[in-house]
Amino acid sequence: MKSRLPPRASGPLLKLTAFKDITYSLCYVAMVLNFWAVYFAFYYVGVYARSVIGLETKDSITVLLIMNGVGIFGRIVPNYLADRKFGALNIIIPVTFATGIIIFA
Repeated sequence: MKSRLPPRASGPLLKLTAFKDITYSLCYVAMVLNFWAVYFAFYYVGVYARSVIGLETKDSITVLLIMNGVGIFGRIVPNYLADRKFGALNIIIPVTFATGIIIFA
């Protein structure tokens, strides 16, 4: 991937003045909640498969492995589409909704 802008001079690791911009702050909160929801699913899919669905421990681990395997496709294709065709936000919004539907289905 090529950078569109020249590299900036090094500065502080965390720039707290960026949070004064309300758009940036809302985007930050949305991404925190987005990743929180994704990791919640990975941590509890095994427990859900055992207690609600009634699978054995071996099969619940298989469900987790399938989720990780599908993640390979889910990491490559949206990134390609965002970089080449549609843009990052135009991809992350439908992918987030699709992930939520799949998790709660």
